Amino acid sequence: MLRMLGTIEYDSAYTLSGHVEERNATCRRFAQTERFNVTRGCLPWAIQEKDLRSAVDLSRAYRRFQQETPAGQTRRFGRGCYSLKVGFERYYASDRLHAFVRALEALILPETGKTEKQFVARCTLFAGPQTAQSPIQEALREAYRMRCDVEHVHEWDRSLQTYPAAEREHIAYWRTRQMETLACAAYTKVLLDPRLAECFYDESKLAEFWQKPDEEIRLAFGDVCDISKMYIVRQYDDYGRAAASDWPSNHASSLSRRISVGHS
Repeated sequence: MLRMLGTIEYDSAYTLSGHVEERNATCRRFAQTERFNVTRGCLPWAIQEKDLRSAVDLSRAYRRFQQETPAGQTRRFGRGCYSLKVGFERYYASDRLHAFVRALEALILPETGKTEKQFVARCTLFAGPQTAQSPIQEALREAYRMRCDVEHVHEWDRSLQTYPAAEREHIAYWRTRQMETLACAAYTKVLLDPRLAECFYDESKLAEFWQKPDEEIRLAFGDVCDISKMYIVRQYDDYGRAAASDWPSNHASSLSRRISVGHS
């Protein structure tokens, strides 16, 4: 769940599980965690205590979803969560993009034959402000078409041929990072907002939700994300992250403040 809040980089990590009884902790299981990869061009992120607490809240919310959803109801939201996790684990960006777009499709419940149109229209309602609608819709449309090309085993940049050849790979990574950020923000919002979760945990209620006026849907999600503010990256460091020269102007200072607060 921590991975939904930001990019995690590590060589190896382990999980401990057990129980506490009368203030005595007992470890029952020690295992290596799944390997989560990063999307090329990502920005470094410093984890704080509040992020760990948010991850715990997300984990508890997901367990409630699993326990309280009646067996007879569809598990569309659960399949979407699984797709998101698959995206984190995949190494190749094309496979990551495919999984992140699929996770978003689970949320928007597109009608047959209208998937691309509704993917763009519905995701636009929580991908950023109306003032940035044009670049947001362009990103969503290109990402969806890339996803379709990956699904049918075409080259993942086949739909980006209008861009100069030297730019296509940078744009493809950019779109992948945007879909990753959007999917993470949307699932985090749904899991942590009981009123919104009620609409998404049942497919019939989900269908009703997407019939609401656009402004009502925007209000329900709030300002969870703005993919129009995410920068294209053209320089990468040895670890695949964005080179410092391609960081947003305020990222270094905000990262320093975050580390400072985390160690205070």
